[in-house]
Amino acid sequence: MDYLMVIDNATGHRVLVSLDLAEQISGIQTDEIESAVSDCGCCNSIDFTIIDTRPAKDAVD
Repeated sequence: MDYLMVIDNATGHRVLVSLDLAEQISGIQTDEIESAVSDCGCCNSIDFTIIDTRPAKDAVD
């Protein structure tokens, strides 16, 4: 989980960031982001969507 894409659901603005910066931008705790991303590849809230940018093959291997 080197880079995460954080998408602002209101504006569509997106940025590639580290896990720590994703927490600062979204307000979602890092352990919650890690858990959701490892379970389904993304973490959704009302304000933000956070997506793991690893290729799908790497995520399932």
